[in-house]
Amino acid sequence: MIVLSDEARTALGAKNHVVVLSSDSYAKQLGKTERSKGHTDLAIADYRKLPGIGAAPDHIMRDRDQHVVLWKLDDERYLRAVVKVTSSGDQMYLQSLRVGEERHLTREIGKGFRIGGTAVVQVEPPTSAPQLAATTALARLGPDATRKDGRSAIQALTDAAKADLRRFLGAPQGIARITRDNLPAVIGHIDDLALLFEQPDRILRDGDDALLVRTVGDRTIVLRLRPQPGLLQIIALRVLQAEELAAILELPIW
Repeated sequence: MIVLSDEARTALGAKNHVVVLSSDSYAKQLGKTERSKGHTDLAIADYRKLPGIGAAPDHIMRDRDQHVVLWKLDDERYLRAVVKVTSSGDQMYLQSLRVGEERHLTREIGKGFRIGGTAVVQVEPPTSAPQLAATTALARLGPDATRKDGRSAIQALTDAAKADLRRFLGAPQGIARITRDNLPAVIGHIDDLALLFEQPDRILRDGDDALLVRTVGDRTIVLRLRPQPGLLQIIALRVLQAEELAAILELPIW
């Protein structure tokens, strides 16, 4: 049994701190099932280190939906534990424990997967191709901009922001897209879209959707995102009316 740190539990959206290693997962670890060769290089002493990995991981990485990866330095190697939470948030299970390679850890940190941990990490934000594409596309949004220009700008902006945002929301790897019907309204608020992706004031949960909220001057704008298999879909972007704001702010934090 593992007692997970508050930081890791919050990242998973779990309702308790207890992580269970099931007999089936343990058998898989030992290579005693047909599904996996297991991790037979691990000793019993390594499994006894699981409480420390859960309580104070050096690095907490966002993985696929409902998963986090915990990294802990053990002498001259890293132990890497994958924890999954059920869709209800009531239970957590250890999916795997293995030795992790430092080069893989460095690559994941560089890609922005890290969302916490006790280690101090300094990461220089990269100037990515999507961000450069966004700047180029936005420059075309003058009075004569076409719908194609608008679609290009929106896609470039979402590409630039999607990595960190998608991992935070637990969305799968994929492309952020906007429906054709909503495109004209979003083009009208293209600057607001950039502000929301850069630094929302709040990220709220409305059912399966995430709402990014930001106040700019006397306006409050909201972006509705929906994680779906293979993509993160933009559903709506608009300015909230005064009577809507109180109800929106009562939604739970993501």
